[in-house]
Formats: sequence, C-alpha cells, structure tokens
Amino acid sequence: MPTDAWQRTAPRIARELGDLAEHHRAESIVLCRHLDDVWVSGVLVNRFPAVLRSRVTVVDDDSLSTPESVGPTFLEEHVGRVLEGCLSAADERQLEDFLAQRARHPHRSEGVAAAVSALQRGQAGSLLLTRRARLPERVWLGSAPSQIALSAAELEAFGVTPPQEEPADAALLYAAHRTGAELVVPPPDRVPSADGVGVLLRYQDASGR
Repeated sequence: MPTDAWQRTAPRIARELGDLAEHHRAESIVLCRHLDDVWVSGVLVNRFPAVLRSRVTVVDDDSLSTPESVGPTFLEEHVGRVLEGCLSAADERQLEDFLAQRARHPHRSEGVAAAVSALQRGQAGSLLLTRRARLPERVWLGSAPSQIALSAAELEAFGVTPPQEEPADAALLYAAHRTGAELVVPPPDRVPSADGVGVLLRYQDASGR
C-alpha cells in the first residue's frame, strides 16, 4: 500500500480496533509485524487513543511474509507467549489484596488446608491456584457446597455419608464454584506459598478465624 494511502487508512483501522477493544473491555492488544513493517505498525499505533496505546504489545516475526502466513495457530502462539503469566486488572487487584491479607494472617491465607477451611465456612472470596500447585492426590466432597475436606473421616464426623473421593484440583474448583469463590491463576513466583495455593477471604468470622 502506498505511503499516502496508509496514512489515510490507518486512522480508520485504529478507530475500528479501538471500538472493538472498548466493546470487549480488552486489557491487552498484541500487534504482530514483519521487521520490514516497523513504519507501518508505528503509524497505526500512533493513531490509537493514548489509553489504548499503553495496552499495545508489538511482536516482531520474520515469518510474516504473506497474509496467508497469519492463521489462528500463529496468532494463538504469539498471543499466548505475550500474555503468559499476565493477570487481568481485576485479578491483579485480588492478588494484591491476598498479599496484604497474607501479611497479617499467613496461616489463614496460605496452603491447601487454609483454602479448604475457608471453603467449608463459605469464607473464600477467591481461590488462588498457580499452574505448579502441589496438591494432595485426593479431596473428599459431600452433597452440600461447603462439604469439602482433606479426609473422609472429617466429613463423616459431620454426618456426611458416604463422602465422595475426587481428584484434588477438580474438587477445589468444584467447591469454589458452588460457594461463589472466584478463581485466580497467578504466576508461581507471585504466590509465596509452599504448595502454590492461597485463599482470599470474604470476611473474618466472629472468632477471628
């Protein structure tokens, strides 16, 4: 495309992308370009509103020789690498709240035991699970949303018969969903917990637990 034509076209494309980003509340925009297209991408990015320019990440790739070379797999790989380990603004706020809570109450914030305890009491506002979380092999569930335990005997003591043995990761996600807790998947180095599990509490109960 001739230089003068791109100068006229870029603002329209920038507006359309801006409208899409606003409609879908996009927090990141990944722009893939060939190394020979630095000027072309620069013109486009400079036509974005300032609030949108701050969300753009440019990825250079020499394999972008033809439009046909850009397919779903190509885009998924590049976008995945850019966004790996990134959190949404909402998840980032929850992680910050978790870290502040952990500084005051580490034993109620860290580890799978703390998470299960909070789920039992309906206190879990968010369940934090890193991709490298070290979970027990099994967790036990009952029929009620809050009936989750690290042993069958614990549930049986509350009259749950028979407890259902489930894989720990599936059981934690199931209990979180049924009790209304959100799931946050932070990078492993952002959660200072030995097993990569944390819980952000909704409230403190009367006993201070």
